[in-house]
Amino acid sequence: MSDYTPGPWRYEEFGPNVIIKATKNPMLAVVHSLYHESREQMEANACLIAAAPELLEALEIALDCAGDAWWAEKAEAAIEKATGVLAEGDSKGE
Repeated sequence: MSDYTPGPWRYEEFGPNVIIKATKNPMLAVVHSLYHESREQMEANACLIAAAPELLEALEIALDCAGDAWWAEKAEAAIEKATGVLAEGDSKGE
């Protein structure tokens, strides 16, 4: 997987949708409501997506200090999912 667009990312309302933006990219993604999600849920999804670069960085730092912490394996799996590095037999996004 290639490098992702550097953060910070933010979200903005865009008509009935919400868009994810970065400093050097006017539109990374559009979050819209399928299946009649509420506006609040759509905005919550957009907040989580916009926080992704900072969350990934924080998790990588925490994992460096984790040692044999009980959560280290789960953190490593999340980092692998976010960076596109998957174990054999895994599929993206699951």
